[in-house]
Amino acid sequence: MDIAAFGLLAYGVIAALVLIDSIVPLVPSEAVVVAAAASTAVTNGLSLPGIIGATTVGAFAGDVVVHLLGGYAHGRWLGRIERTRGWSRAMELVRRGGVGVVVVGRFVPLGRTAAAFVTGTTTMAWQRYLPAAALGATTWAIVISALGRAGAGLTGNIVTITVIGLIGATLLGGLASVLLRRRFAVRTPDDRGQSCSERIDLIPATNADDEPFPSAA
Repeated sequence: MDIAAFGLLAYGVIAALVLIDSIVPLVPSEAVVVAAAASTAVTNGLSLPGIIGATTVGAFAGDVVVHLLGGYAHGRWLGRIERTRGWSRAMELVRRGGVGVVVVGRFVPLGRTAAAFVTGTTTMAWQRYLPAAALGATTWAIVISALGRAGAGLTGNIVTITVIGLIGATLLGGLASVLLRRRFAVRTPDDRGQSCSERIDLIPATNADDEPFPSAA
């Protein structure tokens, strides 16, 4: 799809696609942004600042919507959600990382949606969440757009540029995931099990005949 063919409406299309991808990750929004940014060097149909602005607006709006959905779920389905596998790890990650998880998590596909949802369920204060979401959206928009322009310096083929950009975005997502794990390492009963001492304490003391040893007086 040639984004530039939409003219000024292209900025609205970019913002809408990024917003939708933030809520329901169906099509990688990175591909749209990379292709649009590359087109500014290949066809000169759009402006790079305009693409960055539209991408930022779409990403920020999408994260806010998911945050609101998380807050809605907190009051209605929290009991069911808490039984979901890995939920305690996600909750603890947000508690430990706070706004850092919101900013860095923006670079992780699916992770950005999960981070925004969990911040909503943990009822992170708006005065903390909004600046973090704005910073994450802006940084992400600049970096992904820069990938598109950098790719345009290597080839004039939009498809090739998009593939190169997606590879770069994937590597960034991997680095962001590693950073989150190492910087805000989480060990919860869900994923580490009980410690050796806890397991030993739960084993009843028995003798050779499988009869419990008498307790010390």
